[in-house]
Amino acid sequence: MKKKIFYPKNYGLLIGLLIIVISLIYLIFFNGFGSPLAYVLYLVMSYFLVVICIKLYIIFKNRINRFIDSSRYLSKYRDDYRVKYRISLFISLL
Repeated sequence: MKKKIFYPKNYGLLIGLLIIVISLIYLIFFNGFGSPLAYVLYLVMSYFLVVICIKLYIIFKNRINRFIDSSRYLSKYRDDYRVKYRISLFISLL
């Protein structure tokens, strides 16, 4: 259940963002920002903000991991514990 709520498909995000934009335009021109519809819209916008931030985090994490995998020294630092301990020891002695 959690996975479906916080990880919707891309077309679900696009449809949701389109609904938010249309309803914001309606609120600006025809209705006030203090109406109950505006508060419901604020809740929906905050949900979509959280979902978009989660998607961006996943994208950036995958790109960083690909960069680490392509670098010889960074992947060795991440995977080999002896190298990690040795570097930490040398840095602590400085």
